[in-house]
Amino acid sequence: MFAFKSILAFTLISVVTARFGQENLAQGAIQALGGGQAATLAGQSISTLLAGTNACDKLRLADQVALLDGAGAIDAAKKLVQAEKNFNPFAVDRPNVCDDANLPATAALRGILPVSIHHILGLFTDIFGTSC
Repeated sequence: MFAFKSILAFTLISVVTARFGQENLAQGAIQALGGGQAATLAGQSISTLLAGTNACDKLRLADQVALLDGAGAIDAAKKLVQAEKNFNPFAVDRPNVCDDANLPATAALRGILPVSIHHILGLFTDIFGTSC
């Protein structure tokens, strides 16, 4: 029984710690492009991932990142599009998504799905046979 509880605790801690710092993946990629504009957009990227913001703001910012000079601009923009937007599961049953069909305007960014906590909940179902 102790082994099961230890594995369960380790799994929960691993999943929880994996949830923090996700926004830094996009921010770091944007900032690595170099230059003042990239630094400004990298700083703005964090606010587009907050729960109370408009879901389309993230895609508008990703379009701006894609227009930057540099070989990694499209890849950095893709990371931003894919970045998970925070949401309050006690207030809503699923995160909101952008409903503007014109966004993202950059063709290379279309069709990329954002990461969602729902894939983590599916992990619990697979491991323990029950959902959270």
